[in-house]
Amino acid sequence: MSGPEIGIIESTPDCSAIGCQESIFSIGRTVNMIIGLVYLITFRQVYWSYISLEWGYTGLIYSDLNFYELSFIYLSVAIVSLFLPSKFNRPSSIIIWFMYAFLYVPTMAITMMIGAKGAGEYIPSLASFSIGFLLICHITNKSHVENPSDGFEPGYLLVSVIAILFALSTVVIWYVFNDIMTFAGIDDVYVQRFVAADRTVGVTGYLRTYYGSIFAPLLIAIGAARPSRWPLVILGILGMIMSYMVDASKISLVIPLAMLVTAAAFRWSGLKLYHFTAGMVMICLVSALLTSSTRFVRFLADLILLRSISIPAQTFAQYYDVFSVKGYTWWSNLSGLNLILPPPATFRLDQFWPVLGQIVGAEYYGFYSRVNLNANPFVGEGVAAASWFGVLVISIVLAFYLKFLDQLSAKWNRQLVLVLMVPVGLTLTNVHLSTFLVSFGGLAWLALFRFYGPRGEV
Repeated sequence: MSGPEIGIIESTPDCSAIGCQESIFSIGRTVNMIIGLVYLITFRQVYWSYISLEWGYTGLIYSDLNFYELSFIYLSVAIVSLFLPSKFNRPSSIIIWFMYAFLYVPTMAITMMIGAKGAGEYIPSLASFSIGFLLICHITNKSHVENPSDGFEPGYLLVSVIAILFALSTVVIWYVFNDIMTFAGIDDVYVQRFVAADRTVGVTGYLRTYYGSIFAPLLIAIGAARPSRWPLVILGILGMIMSYMVDASKISLVIPLAMLVTAAAFRWSGLKLYHFTAGMVMICLVSALLTSSTRFVRFLADLILLRSISIPAQTFAQYYDVFSVKGYTWWSNLSGLNLILPPPATFRLDQFWPVLGQIVGAEYYGFYSRVNLNANPFVGEGVAAASWFGVLVISIVLAFYLKFLDQLSAKWNRQLVLVLMVPVGLTLTNVHLSTFLVSFGGLAWLALFRFYGPRGEV
């Protein structure tokens, strides 16, 4: 009797199952780099020809940079673009792309132009931002997780629960805010935001954020996954419009638009990450050419290139200028850590502490302005916390959050979960990671993927 034969057949690893590492200089990554550089060029062009001219009074000015400063920017963007995921195969890939296109490239493009300090002073923190982004790409890529195209989709139970929560939330929000709701123009957003903030206390605040960050997006994503569920898409869009009418938050309009575009794009099996970046190139080119002659293009440029990209990118320089002078927070503003970490001496008697956005808003727009300059994790929990070191720390924390998100959602349908993560990617461009985890559903997404899945389907 012979034993099992060994070594006769040499099997080849199944890359779809284990997520084989892709060569750094693969075609997909190389194209990522080329189109990423084109995006940087076109964004700088529209920033020079439109944004800095129309919105320069807000601090979004244009100034010339020398050869070495420009070389640093272009080399940094080229390297980070080269290490981006080449395809959308797991939740972290779509979130990374939004942070790259909406945060990283614009921040690199404008920080040294708009800062109050010499351009060279921002280089260590910007270099740390680039290294942090590389760490995020590396750590998430090491997870070897890839969502299947025929994976799990929520059924009747989750749809019913979300629909009920959405309906109850709509009633409460309408009852509390109906007399102030309006479709505010771009010049009136802060007025509307202040009015809404006066009525947002306690449970109402969490309800509003979960309404626009979880309930409505879930309806849109689940509805977009199957044509028979299209009424859910309509309900979700109406909910996001209602959310905008309460506080004029631009993300309420951007989220449904981005989710629907993403859902349509993912029906194409050949979609790569650089196709999305190329779309941003087209938006920049059209805006640079037609904002002066077409009202719709101007609205699109203001909504996406100004409010969703330039203003969040602007906070990198603003927070650096304030906290490099008044003292870094060392994360003492975070709930829990504030019990053991004292605030910087400069802020111990500051009435705005620990709301960093209001501290920076008062610095730039006056003590009584009430402007809250929200910032992304790399800024609020990075630059403000500990300069370049803080950026590295928060990048690592964010990377492991994304890795857990990939692992817990590994059996979910690829298209559904990618569309579902569009609000996460957009939210992380304008809120602290700690705020996102607690108030904007970051922990709720982990709980959903962990406790409701293939085994819990009804």
